[in-house]
Amino acid sequence: MASSPIPPPPSWVLDLQNPPPSRAKNADKLPDPPGYTSSKALTGKKATVSTRKVLTPEETDTLKLKKSWEIALGPAKQLPMQGIMSYM
Repeated sequence: MASSPIPPPPSWVLDLQNPPPSRAKNADKLPDPPGYTSSKALTGKKATVSTRKVLTPEETDTLKLKKSWEIALGPAKQLPMQGIMSYM
């Protein structure tokens, strides 16, 4: 018996084993849209870093109280919309 030659692998297998070389990120970069300033353009200007205000315990308690009322009244605010949708 004669041994049959092994067929070459399909082209998609070769493509998986040898991926195309990666392109540089800036090779075909699109220009910035009008009115947009990239971070590179801002390097000449003084960069401002926004800092968050530290809340006092009283302010934290006030915010917690507001949020708890929001959560408590949420279902009641949905009643008119549910009524309208039920009517439809």
